[in-house]
Amino acid sequence: MSTATTADATTLKLDVRAQRFVVRHGDVYAKGPVTATAIQPDGTKQVTTQRVRLKVGTTHRCRILNLHLAPLYLNLLGLQVRTSDINLKITGDRHRLLGSLFCSLSRGINLSRLRLARRTAHSLNQRLQNRPLKVVRFRAPIYPQQQSTSTGSSSTGMMRSSIPPVPPGSCEVLDLLLGPLHLDLLGLIVDLYGPTRSDPVEVLITADPNGGLLGSLLCQTIAQ
Repeated sequence: MSTATTADATTLKLDVRAQRFVVRHGDVYAKGPVTATAIQPDGTKQVTTQRVRLKVGTTHRCRILNLHLAPLYLNLLGLQVRTSDINLKITGDRHRLLGSLFCSLSRGINLSRLRLARRTAHSLNQRLQNRPLKVVRFRAPIYPQQQSTSTGSSSTGMMRSSIPPVPPGSCEVLDLLLGPLHLDLLGLIVDLYGPTRSDPVEVLITADPNGGLLGSLLCQTIAQ
């Protein structure tokens, strides 16, 4: 089976630049050229340039809190706490009551949409200083399509967070699986999950009777 080489490839170069930011109907747009260059294997070039207007997108959500805790191990006089990864994300929906309130608090200042758009465009233009902003720029070879006769399968594994092992003879105090949790309260959105969005938060509390005073007392209490 023949294999395509760089000599067989057509090279595509794409360059998107923003030369100026403007405001239209309360929205911020970037204006500038898009240049696409196709270089054939024999060196022939074909260049196309088009001026475009790109809308600067915003989201109706604001980020209030983004917390990640790595797996935790705590040993206090034989009382042992083990957790998985803990991820807590709190966002606000600007269009709803509680979300709008918390977004305003996190932003600290409430400007009208048009005024904010004008300030944003002015600030961006000042930062440009007559030098175009490179929005997207890449160069990639495009190879002729080859027939593939090989088949195979690949598998991906998800590695769980490592939690220290429980010593033999320990007493279980609490074994908690929480979530994944998604809570939407009037636009205040809370997501709580473990290593990934599909995993729960794991909390395991045990007592080691040979590890210290607290561990010994808890195991005696549980045994009664």
